[in-house]
Amino acid sequence: MSWSKVGEWLKGNAGTGAALVGSLLTGNVSGAVAAGVALVGSATGTDDPVKALQSLQQDPATVIRLRELAVQESDSIRKHIQAMHEADLKDQQEAHRQQQDTIRTGDTAEDEYVRHTRPMMARQSWYATAVYLIAFEGFKAFEVTQIGANFELAALLVAPAAAYLGFRTVDKAGGFKALLGVKRNVQLSRPSRRNHRVIHAGSVDQAQGSRAEAHGILLLLRI
Repeated sequence: MSWSKVGEWLKGNAGTGAALVGSLLTGNVSGAVAAGVALVGSATGTDDPVKALQSLQQDPATVIRLRELAVQESDSIRKHIQAMHEADLKDQQEAHRQQQDTIRTGDTAEDEYVRHTRPMMARQSWYATAVYLIAFEGFKAFEVTQIGANFELAALLVAPAAAYLGFRTVDKAGGFKALLGVKRNVQLSRPSRRNHRVIHAGSVDQAQGSRAEAHGILLLLRI
């Protein structure tokens, strides 16, 4: 068993101070993990993760001792946690840098097919989204279907074009629904017997609209 298992148990069961030690054990910085192992070893008297976990689970005194050690070494623990967060941010930045390098390499490739692939995908994505929105909103306007375009499907269709334009942080801003300006207020209520028929009829119309929508998407894919 690895020390990360001990860390997970500490984070979920040992209280605030000892939970910080658990965070050290579940991190990806060797210095932080070593510091966590040292603290747990001092509290339990063993450097074996299996025995340490058993001691923590069976003897509440070891947990209390670990909390005391965590208070004494609070400054050191915070520094290690800060180092862990900095390492995570560096990993994310490096992953983004490699992604951008890959994109630039493709955009400047000598092979014409490779160089034009991403722009072509973006154009096709934009065309498909525009046709889908216009078509199904038109169907709704002329009462061919009861519902118009589905914004989740529209977001899926426009995703390649959005990625090409650089919308890599849309998920942090609330997703494509926020990008498209979709605001939905869902009210859940138990239907009464009086409006049961109305709700049932609306469900049938919605099902018919969904089938028509799926058929239209298949036509777009064929195009």
